[in-house]
Amino acid sequence: MPWFKGNLHTHTNLSDGDSPPGEVARWYDDHGYDFLIISDHNVRFPPEVLQAELRAEGRHLLLIPGEELTTWWSGPERTYALHVNGYGTSVTHGEADGGSVSAILQRMVDRVVTDGGLASVNHPNFWESITWQEIAALEELTFLELYNGHHLAANEGTPSQPPMEQVWDLVLGQGRRVWGLAVDDAHDFQSFGADRANPGRGWVEVAADAQDAESILAALGRGLFYASTGPSLLGLSIEGGALLVVADRPSQVEFIGDGQLVEVVSGEEARFPRGRWAYLRARVVNELGVAWSQPQKE
Repeated sequence: MPWFKGNLHTHTNLSDGDSPPGEVARWYDDHGYDFLIISDHNVRFPPEVLQAELRAEGRHLLLIPGEELTTWWSGPERTYALHVNGYGTSVTHGEADGGSVSAILQRMVDRVVTDGGLASVNHPNFWESITWQEIAALEELTFLELYNGHHLAANEGTPSQPPMEQVWDLVLGQGRRVWGLAVDDAHDFQSFGADRANPGRGWVEVAADAQDAESILAALGRGLFYASTGPSLLGLSIEGGALLVVADRPSQVEFIGDGQLVEVVSGEEARFPRGRWAYLRARVVNELGVAWSQPQKE
């Protein structure tokens, strides 16, 4: 089954990005991506016209519709940034009302799911807005942004919030099946730097039957992908009761079972028995960055 590289979180000048959708899409096509979801704040960009233009230019990139449902909630003590991406949606959904972080998030997730889309909670540590307990309590949530390329996303944690990889393990530890994403959250295509939200920082590689929206969304929903900030995997599967990881270069492969590091293997290929763990996942580290498999459960 082929792998398709894509970015699931990108902004244009239809919200707070600095470039029009066509320029953004052509950047991703020029850099070898197979699909892109433009996820502007409270705006669903209809991709059909731009998709036809890209095809007329002989370009490869597939556009899949989406939106970042965005609510800035003024709570009792401060403002919370509550953002949920909807993938494969058919209409604009916008912000939601509610008396708490949990209520607003659930309403946004419900809107996406009712529309036939897949929902992701975005950058929970941004403004320390969403706790792991609030994520774990959400019904019908499919994804969590494990890595967000925005320079303010606080992936490594804050004084009051754990690192996002630990957040993921805490949610999984509650028996929830939530897939982990790496995304750009790109806003800046005209200037590049550490203090800019630039493209090319986080992506997913999806094992899908074909390069079309239905196949890619179905594979994403089933967790048939890995997330990455650099490493490429040649293989990722369960074989003979073991999780098998094949990288394209020598790497350190860390196997995490139920939130604990249980084995470290150096090389291009590594395997570890699925065993007794409620879930088992792999983390691949090399000079290019980090890649994460999805959790394998019984």
